Amino acid sequence: MERAPVLRKIRRLGQGGYAETWLAEVLDRDLAAEWQTARVAIKIPYPEYERTFKKEIQLAGALLLQLTEAEQRNVVRYLGFELLDGVHVMVMEYVPDGSLRDRLGLSPHARPLPVPDALALAFGVLNGLAVVHAHRIHHRDIKPENILLDGPVPKLSDLGLARMARTHELSSTRAGTPWYAAPEVVAGTGADTRADLWSFGMTLYECLYGRLPFDLQALGSPLAVARRLADGTDPVAFPAPGPGLPEIPAGLRSILARCLSRDPAARYPEAAAIRADLRALLQPDDTVVAGLARKLLAQGRHPAERPAVLTGLQDLVRRYPYSPLSHYHLGEFLQAAGEPAAAFAAFQRGLGLHPDDPHLNWGLGVALHQRGEPRAAAAALDRALRAGLPPDLARGARLLLARLAVPAGRPTPT
Repeated sequence: MERAPVLRKIRRLGQGGYAETWLAEVLDRDLAAEWQTARVAIKIPYPEYERTFKKEIQLAGALLLQLTEAEQRNVVRYLGFELLDGVHVMVMEYVPDGSLRDRLGLSPHARPLPVPDALALAFGVLNGLAVVHAHRIHHRDIKPENILLDGPVPKLSDLGLARMARTHELSSTRAGTPWYAAPEVVAGTGADTRADLWSFGMTLYECLYGRLPFDLQALGSPLAVARRLADGTDPVAFPAPGPGLPEIPAGLRSILARCLSRDPAARYPEAAAIRADLRALLQPDDTVVAGLARKLLAQGRHPAERPAVLTGLQDLVRRYPYSPLSHYHLGEFLQAAGEPAAAFAAFQRGLGLHPDDPHLNWGLGVALHQRGEPRAAAAALDRALRAGLPPDLARGARLLLARLAVPAGRPTPT
């Protein structure tokens, strides 16, 4: 007996060089329960690219089997493959808020992001790159189109050009998009994961300045771009601040310049090293933030004062956007005020910068519990305990884990 269809196409989300991506409804109840969603994204290959497509399925499947739930935060989750209209399609989580390209617009007329937003996004992309690189995968096509947005959380997508790499292996194929590809990639001289860090630098530069460096936006063809990148010797230049262009801190410009060094040996060795330098540059004194938050919260004991306290905590996040405590105290206040959706968003924004922070993971775990997501709540609470939650909060986390029937201090199922 012929199997009933398990997916129904709803609308096309986009198309790439070798496949189309569609939003689809899951018709099979068992699959919807297994995937924990009734809507997914499916990738449908063009017939001539079936071999490339099969490679992506193999890569995504191999990666998923190795990832913990925490590691999946900044990588689009692969769910499996199914047969649709006689064609094998890849099934992925649906990321609802479009791509970074949708948010920026097209270069050279892209809209620069506020510096705090750009850096929150950068931390998430670096987290995703650190995960795929740790599993010896070169992405090879980092660009705004391949960074999807789930609220404030960026997720790396499209492993179609990625490859598994043995230790010290170089990839000499000309993969990727020329405007974001490293010089050694377009020259075909061999590349490793440091080429992804160049592409990250190009993407962050565009987020901050609304255009690409090296005057690439003035070049009309991929061939001209490739020649400019492969043959050029000039260092990256930074526009002066002006209307619509904020002052970029000198330390951040130095980090970008290192990412965009034409010599791979002069770049950062890994994504985690960029992340560490960004944190060192941006981390405020949390004792100051904690003191200011305590003063504000002391005023919020009377209902009439709570709107002013909320405004003060929101201002604290604006003044100290890189402090985990500013996001945590805002989320806790919103949670206590009966605004779980806003609290969840506050914790998510903070975790985009500090995915291992114990307070933020504790707050997220409570928020997820209130949203009726016990599995994700248990994973967040477990991360909080592992990261060193203070004793009073640790007791609360263990009690909540016991209610969720997941033992504390043990890996949660993925």
